[in-house]
Amino acid sequence: MVVGDLHWTEISEGWPVIGRGGHPLGRIVQVMGDREHDAFRGVTVNGVRWGGERLIPADRVARIASGRVEVAVAADELARFDYALPARPSE
Repeated sequence: MVVGDLHWTEISEGWPVIGRGGHPLGRIVQVMGDREHDAFRGVTVNGVRWGGERLIPADRVARIASGRVEVAVAADELARFDYALPARPSE
């Protein structure tokens, strides 16, 4: 899945996430998907406003650009997101 300039597999942890209206929402913590089947599931974002991580599903990712991910979500919406977070891979 290519949304914007880059393919979802090019997203890196730490990239800023920009919400609707150009407002920063946080930073990428984890990119979720199956590379073998090119199945993008979404990104996990960490933001201070809501005190933890939130999952933004792939269908809410509006654009993937070099060094940032733009999403069709406003900050107040993201604070209410209640998607189940995936388990972190053990390091």
